[in-house]
This record gives sequence, C-alpha cells and structure tokens, in this order.
Amino acid sequence: TYGLGWFQHDYRGYKLDFHTGSLPGLIAIAGVMHDKNVAVYVFANMDHAELRHAILYKAMDLYGFNDDSRDWHGEIFELYQEIKQKNKEAADKELKERVPNTSPSLELKNYVGKYNNDKWGQIQVEASNNQLILTLNKIHTLRANHWHYDTFRTDKDNRFRANLLISFNLNAQGKAAEITLFGDNFKMQ
Repeated sequence: TYGLGWFQHDYRGYKLDFHTGSLPGLIAIAGVMHDKNVAVYVFANMDHAELRHAILYKAMDLYGFNDDSRDWHGEIFELYQEIKQKNKEAADKELKERVPNTSPSLELKNYVGKYNNDKWGQIQVEASNNQLILTLNKIHTLRANHWHYDTFRTDKDNRFRANLLISFNLNAQGKAAEITLFGDNFKMQ
C-alpha cells in the first residue's frame, strides 16, 4: 500500500514503511519499522544501485529480529542480473548505431557555456585537452569525448556506472543552443 508518501507492507508480521528516491547518479532508501524501533537510511552517489534494498532488509533482520540467516545481497544480485543483461544489450546497440568518421559541427570551444533545465538544473560545459568537461549543478563532473556528429559520450564513472550520450542541438545561426541529456533538453543560458 501507499500511505502519505510511504510504501507500506507487512514484513515478518510487522508494518514496514519505506520510500526510495533516485536521480541520475544518486540513490536513497529510508525504512522505518515503528514497532521494532528500527529505522534505516541508505544514501549513495551511484546510479541504479538496487543493493539499497538488500541493505534495508538486512538491517531490519539484524536490528529488528536479531537474524542474520537470509542472503539479501545474493537475492538482489540475482534479481538484477536480467537488468544488467538488458543494459549490456542497449550498450551494444549504441555501439552498433555509432556513425564512424564524423566530426562535430563546431570547434569544442563553441559548445562551452551554461545550459539550464527546470527539472535537472544546470550543466556547465568547458573544453579542455580535446574533451568537453560537463559539471552538473556544480556537484558532479563528467568528461566527454566526441562520439558522432554533435553527440559526445561521457567516460564511465562510479556514480553513473555507464557512458552517457550528450547531444548538442544547434540554432538557425549554427550556434550551440541546447543539450539533450536524460531525455530532456537543457537550454543555453
């Protein structure tokens, strides 16, 4: 069930309230079992780290029931192997669809600027050593290399654990006007 923003379910005969939160590169889960006086909060600078569920339930077992018998890590790991395989297939498709031997429309310095999105915030783009450096909300920095046309691909990092494609859209004057990332557009400020 869902109660005032919390998921609620019976766990071992007790009500467990919990809620997750995710943004690209950030995950969280909070769980409370009031009758056992146990609360667990898990935060990580990672993307799609569903180990958070294993940590929540393992902590509930240990501190609420003094029980260390269930292998939550193993169960969650097995569950997400299928997702991992689908992600690999998507990455393979991305590689196959890449158009080789293209060049960006502009010199890298002409992509530099601040791009904003009401939902995601700001991306600061800089050029250095034949790469684009993207800083998301002054918090997280990604390095991107030319992929094809006006699309750049980030290096894999510990937070996203994937290569992200970042596409620049040009305006009628041939200048960088926006970035497409996370399925949304960021407009040049």
